[in-house]
Amino acid sequence: MASLIIGQGGLLDVLRDRVPMRRWRIPASEDFAAQSDFLKQHPLKPGQHGTIFTNMPGNWLPLADMGWKIYWADTGQIPVGTQSFPSYLLNRSVTDFIKEFWGIEVIDKRLIGEIMLGRTRQMAPMIIVTSNTGGVGKTVSSRRLCERAAEMKLHALLIDGNMRQSSQRSFFDPAHNMRVRTIADWQPGMPPQRGANPGRMLNVGYDLSFAPPAGITVTWEHYRKYIEEARKKWDFVVLDLDRISADDLSDRDTAAGGMVVPYVLAGCVCSIESGPCERVESLQMSGRF
Repeated sequence: MASLIIGQGGLLDVLRDRVPMRRWRIPASEDFAAQSDFLKQHPLKPGQHGTIFTNMPGNWLPLADMGWKIYWADTGQIPVGTQSFPSYLLNRSVTDFIKEFWGIEVIDKRLIGEIMLGRTRQMAPMIIVTSNTGGVGKTVSSRRLCERAAEMKLHALLIDGNMRQSSQRSFFDPAHNMRVRTIADWQPGMPPQRGANPGRMLNVGYDLSFAPPAGITVTWEHYRKYIEEARKKWDFVVLDLDRISADDLSDRDTAAGGMVVPYVLAGCVCSIESGPCERVESLQMSGRF
């Protein structure tokens, strides 16, 4: 797939700064006529997909007719031949966007739609709490992190990713007789609050999303989609995972391969080898703790 950037400013500058020039630049002068003429003289190969991101006005219809998909990366009237960004792209982080169109790993959690509107809000920071053994305080450390976040006036969410034991549910509702929401109650398209419980319900200063109840299983992909929405809503997210094994790092059906590895590669996580709970108090994260 060929993905090109024509123009500058706003979102295009963000992309230009993070993608190597040889991957997005046309070897022609920067005016619209020269760029357009070059692409007409060098059409896409049969079966090849081409995408252009631009904020340069002009008649893009001839290139669209040649098979290019041309996204208008600006506000205001959309020139002929271009199309606006679909909502699913506007909700992508820069990390995911560049990975999709250029196959490059970068670290930038800002949302495409926010950048196009001139906003600078980033997706909430997230910490995954895990270890390669049990009994070292992972579950307690997760709560301590959220308690500290609440003290700092951050709207925090604790997600229980221990589907085998439902560790957080066992602490807050050991008899399992409370009517609570779990991550299984949320489906894509719903607001993330549908999978979470307000802290006031459990007498804590942060919200909780419990693991699915016994007999119900959700995929790690479901967890990742929920977390993506949750990080747009809450200020800080903690994911409490069960122990993981190095043998599972390449298996996407496990917590290690399906959750930890993708987030580490995307630069979206500070992973803790959990130890004594007191270590949490000195954790410095994103300049906010």
